[in-house]
Amino acid sequence: MLNRRTKNLFLALLLVFVGSFVNAQKGRDGKGIVSRQTPENMKAGAFIDVNTAAYPESSYSITQLVKDVLISGGSACSAANVTNVSVSPNLAVTDQNRSWGYFNKATTNFPFAKGIVLT
Repeated sequence: MLNRRTKNLFLALLLVFVGSFVNAQKGRDGKGIVSRQTPENMKAGAFIDVNTAAYPESSYSITQLVKDVLISGGSACSAANVTNVSVSPNLAVTDQNRSWGYFNKATTNFPFAKGIVLT
C-alpha cells in the first residue's frame, strides 16, 4: 500500500513540476515575457544612440572609428598610426545589422560620452 501511495505522490509532483516549467516563461497572453512600458523607458533620451544618422561618426568605417573615436577621441594625440584593423564578418557601413558601430550617450547618464560598439 505504501508503494502505491509513493507512486501517486511521485506522479502528482511530476505533473506539477512539468506544468510549472512549461508555463514559466509565458506571459498572460501566451506570447512570452514582454517588457512593460513605463514612462521612464518611453521618454526620449532613455537610451544611448547607436549608429544614428545625426552623428557623422555613424558613417565611419571600422578603421576610421578605431582611429578617430577610440584612440584619439578626446586626447591631444596628433595623428594615430593605426593599421590592420579587421572585423569578421566585414559588413558595409550602410548595413544596419553590422556587428560594430558608433554610440553617443545623448541625454542619458551613461558614463562615456561617445565610443564604439563591438558585438
